[in-house]
Amino acid sequence: MFHVSAEQEDMKMSKSTSNVINYFLIFSITPMVALIVYISFQAFGISIGIIYVLYMLLLILFVKIVLAGAIIGVSKITGYSLLKDR
Repeated sequence: MFHVSAEQEDMKMSKSTSNVINYFLIFSITPMVALIVYISFQAFGISIGIIYVLYMLLLILFVKIVLAGAIIGVSKITGYSLLKDR
């Protein structure tokens, strides 16, 4: 078995954190989801204001931030990178 130093362990955690943040922020599809929902409402004849689309964007982003925090927390507690080699 190999011995992992504390510095290497910290690097592993920061890489895991970086992977989670990249996944949720760089590859975010939040605006596309809002656009699809808005177009769907329009297609069914339901008129919604642009302010509600903005509220929906904020809600989706809030949920993503909470999920990212939970994934980072689980990753740090277990020591297992949940997004390996992404």
